[in-house]
Amino acid sequence: MVYTRCMIKTLAKILGGENKVKVMRLFLMNPETPFDVAEAASKLKISPSSTRQEINNLLASGMIKKKSYSKEIKTKRGTRRKQTNGFILNINFPILEEIRALLVESELLDKNSLTDRFSKSGVLRFIAISGVLIGEDKSRMDALFVIDKIDEKKFRKSMTDLEAEIGKELTYAVFDTEEFLYRTQMFDKLIWDMFDFPHEVTLDKKQFSTMFIRSRR
Repeated sequence: MVYTRCMIKTLAKILGGENKVKVMRLFLMNPETPFDVAEAASKLKISPSSTRQEINNLLASGMIKKKSYSKEIKTKRGTRRKQTNGFILNINFPILEEIRALLVESELLDKNSLTDRFSKSGVLRFIAISGVLIGEDKSRMDALFVIDKIDEKKFRKSMTDLEAEIGKELTYAVFDTEEFLYRTQMFDKLIWDMFDFPHEVTLDKKQFSTMFIRSRR
């Protein structure tokens, strides 16, 4: 069964709110990565107090467990590593696979909403998604954008909002039309890999997809 974004929102209400779903998805999407409260709150863009509450609930349920790990921190002299206490997914949690099916193996986002999400980033020409966004682990990239007159700040905000919703940092590339066409003609591996692996095109105002199909003949 495919769980749509609408169904996930309903599930969020049943589970106790979207913040709970966000925190659960963060650990599910990063099963080998520990997080402390501050890191989780920063990635998910929710308050530290709400994050702590949800983490404590998950800890009590047994879905996550405590984990001591080395964390990189910034200082006036640069960066250094510090041992800290955090939390990590409990891979032996009895109903882990059922929860994973609901929150990870379901449809992570409304693909048709991507244009709206990035509409203020510039003149959108093309969007293709792959990787984690379509449940494909072997893809090199999660998203490819062609945007003219890009506003880097607005684009980054839209991207971090998307990453916070999904619970994982995404691998992506963004070009303007001129650079995209040049790289395509030079058979840039990064771009061609997107089309060689499973992917979905959600916006194509310049018929770039047709160009790639013709190039393959």
